[in-house]
Amino acid sequence: EAGVAHQIRPTLQAEPEGTGLSEVGLFSVYHMTSELRVGRSWNWSKRAFTRSYPPRIPPLPPNKGAKKSTFAFVRLLNDAVDAAGRRWMPLYNRTRQNRTAQLASLEESIGQTKQLIL
Repeated sequence: EAGVAHQIRPTLQAEPEGTGLSEVGLFSVYHMTSELRVGRSWNWSKRAFTRSYPPRIPPLPPNKGAKKSTFAFVRLLNDAVDAAGRRWMPLYNRTRQNRTAQLASLEESIGQTKQLIL
């Protein structure tokens, strides 16, 4: 026994794979693990943006069949893009030093957006 105390928190992290989750307000962290799909008409994959930041998401997913987590993700991403403005640029065009500064600035924008939503 190492004497390490821990607490299991089943609502710590949401991982809305595929069709998403019905309730996201219970979770503290939203972890995007795979693509989001709504029927055959709408999908979004983070893997398309391995070398750049994603743009705003147009169009929004259809109301019919989309889970709350899908709408929450779209809203969070679009709000972050809007808050960052011109700073929302591809990572691969920057030096390592500039990347660090850019990421810190974007994390601050995303944090401010999250505070507005919560």
